[in-house]
Amino acid sequence: MGATYPIALLVHSWARWAVLGLLVAVVIRAWRGRTGFGSWTPLDERLHVALVGVTDLQLLVGLWLYFGASRLFRRHDVDDRRRDLWRRHECRSVHAHRDTRPRPPLSGDR
Repeated sequence: MGATYPIALLVHSWARWAVLGLLVAVVIRAWRGRTGFGSWTPLDERLHVALVGVTDLQLLVGLWLYFGASRLFRRHDVDDRRRDLWRRHECRSVHAHRDTRPRPPLSGDR
């Protein structure tokens, strides 16, 4: 997986708290503005832009973790497993043909 997976997982985990905190702040400030206790300020705009940016980051890192770093979607792992299975089968076939000595009877055979 490399060193990028734990870093991406850490960013993804911490970004959820940033999304939650910004979402609460934006909703509270929007509600206050809607009920007449304030107007839309540059701070509200910055909070909104930050919320959208962190949410996009969360989505992109999550998609990368799922599709890019997940073992389900790593093609070379499937190829490695097929190659290993083929090697094991090939080795069994070679050993089966090579071993022509008579085998002793099994304990239940007479």
